Amino acid sequence: MKIIESDFIYKGYRCVTTFMDNGYRCGYVGLEKTHPLYGKDMDSFTKATFADIEDQPFGKRSSLLIFKMISKHDDLVSLDFYFDVHGGITYADGNGKHPVESDLWWLGFDCGHAGDARDIKTLKMIWPDTERTQYLMNDLTFEDDIVRTKEYVQEECKSLVDQIVEYCEKYEKETVWKHI
Repeated sequence: MKIIESDFIYKGYRCVTTFMDNGYRCGYVGLEKTHPLYGKDMDSFTKATFADIEDQPFGKRSSLLIFKMISKHDDLVSLDFYFDVHGGITYADGNGKHPVESDLWWLGFDCGHAGDARDIKTLKMIWPDTERTQYLMNDLTFEDDIVRTKEYVQEECKSLVDQIVEYCEKYEKETVWKHI
């Protein structure tokens, strides 16, 4: 289960943040059918374009991406190597229902990684008496784990939009779209 915490437009892109019944938040950016990235799944990029991002800093992406890259086909690169958001891109789909009903293609990320804490306060407020909430309240947490707030996830959505806009401007000139 999930609730929609925010649904807003930033630079012409629809952004949605959700709070999940596991106590973590997710963020999504929607792409119109005319967008060059529409319909591109997690492994749509060829190594011909990977050279452009090889030397970029690792940023907020998960260290698991290195292993993900190694384990994938030799000729493909994952979307999350192009876009530096919290934990990396973990969702690319346009099923019409998630995160909200629409005809958009969604790129998303989640805040349920090492170093992220469950938002127990919000979890108890939204689903106070469920067995799942009671179980999660006793889940293992570490002192330095951070609750990623709705505002944090909104800022990550905006950052993703900024990166998408920059990516499109850069590659539109170079007509690299034929590579993906």
